[in-house]
Amino acid sequence: MSAGTSRARERHPNTSFQAQIALRDGDWDSMRTLLQKHLEWAQARGIKWVIFDTLSVLFRMLYLTGDYDGAAALQPRVLESYRSSEQFCEMRARPTATLLALEFGRTDEASTHLEYCRRIVRQGEDWQGCMGSVRRAEAAFAAAENRIADSTRFFEESIKIFQNFGSVWDAADTLHLWGRALLKAGKSASALEKLDGAIEVYRRHGAGQRWIERVEADRRRVLDTATRAGESQAEACATSQASCSFYQEGEYWVVAFGEKTARLKDAKGFHYLADLLRHPGVELPAIDLAGSNSHSNRIQTAVAANGGDFGTIHIDLGDAGPHLDAKAKADYARRIRELDAELDEAQRFNDPGKSGLIRREIEALTAQLKAATGLRGDRRVASHVERARSTVSQRIRFAIRQIRKLNPALADHLGQNIRTGYNCAYLPKEKIEWQL
Repeated sequence: MSAGTSRARERHPNTSFQAQIALRDGDWDSMRTLLQKHLEWAQARGIKWVIFDTLSVLFRMLYLTGDYDGAAALQPRVLESYRSSEQFCEMRARPTATLLALEFGRTDEASTHLEYCRRIVRQGEDWQGCMGSVRRAEAAFAAAENRIADSTRFFEESIKIFQNFGSVWDAADTLHLWGRALLKAGKSASALEKLDGAIEVYRRHGAGQRWIERVEADRRRVLDTATRAGESQAEACATSQASCSFYQEGEYWVVAFGEKTARLKDAKGFHYLADLLRHPGVELPAIDLAGSNSHSNRIQTAVAANGGDFGTIHIDLGDAGPHLDAKAKADYARRIRELDAELDEAQRFNDPGKSGLIRREIEALTAQLKAATGLRGDRRVASHVERARSTVSQRIRFAIRQIRKLNPALADHLGQNIRTGYNCAYLPKEKIEWQL
């Protein structure tokens, strides 16, 4: 680092980067204060790019943290801070403006903002990570119009783009938004799956507790909706014990739904499904399901032969050690400090292209470093809880595929109402009396 760069950093510490850290730690008040300080610094020097960049970041952060009124008040300043011909700025600002309009139920306004992005995309430019935000806005817009298939496709594309560019935070935000959209569509099980995915990403990358609490508030809404009496959707099974059965007879399971009954070779996933059906509306940790002692040795052997085994789970298997050793973490931290200095210099020379590249590298390195450390010290690879989540989910999906061969209606019912993940649950829209 040159002496000139050091002096510049003493005169102006990178408050924008400090604001990003405060945001991820859940210190949103400090985030706003730091961004406002950075904006005032840029305005005093007339650095147009930094003014827009800071305004657009603050705009998006206000939306993300649920301050929709604050974001709406700031939006005119954001859109006025650049010329309409500056397409990169449009691709940064319009997706958030689309999402904000949808929060207020203004679909016509959302469509107008989204059309700006569509015209730019039709020119054939890749736009790299910006396309993740555009696809996310398309997904939310499709969900608002009840185009569920289109919404699902756009959400999946958005997450894939963010993952390819290492934007794990954006991927988590997208999962949260997807879960909220599914909640509005009445798809409780799918909504919980997406919300749990968002929480898992936030935790894995060291997010502040406020981020997790924000998603958990929506999870409670999903659970309340799923268990509320009087849902209008008719169930093929209704409440007849004779037509709704799920129990084991020796090495076979008797499953009945509606007018169809089938006998299926035992697999571990059937035991997990039975536990979930026995406790509708209750979350059961995957690690508890995996630790069930309901299988005898004889049954375990038969299950493996049936192809329903995805590896035995033993209690407290530990982990595979830390993600990064001490030297690697020190190298990451040193490189982030170097990039911080380079970003400061690029901003002083009003070089938006270089600034953007540096920011992306800083975000990627910061995400990896947080993934390795977290709030409780070094994070561990391949934890027992993660193995339980993966294995239990695979076994449940395998069991549902086996059911589908003989009773598609029951497979559809389970697929729509069983949610897997670190916590699993059976969330039927109407009460069903199962013979278990």
